[in-house]
Amino acid sequence: MPVIIEKNALNALKNADATGLKASKLAKVELWDGSRLIKELPVVGVRVVEPGKIYVVATDSSVDAYTVNKLKYYLDNDVLFAT
Repeated sequence: MPVIIEKNALNALKNADATGLKASKLAKVELWDGSRLIKELPVVGVRVVEPGKIYVVATDSSVDAYTVNKLKYYLDNDVLFAT
């Protein structure tokens, strides 16, 4: 699934770096089925695989079954990072 990094997120990260504020981190992922939000999960791990590629872990410990066709990743300051 291709991921599009949002311009607002890149600006937030650049501004944090330029002003000396702490960098934001990926905090949650929303699972969507079309225009319907299914659920939100906390991000429990992020690893850089190679430049430009990351591995994100979010675990759903429920027994729910659902179809997901869109993911939205948010930073810890609630800025949408990528879809």
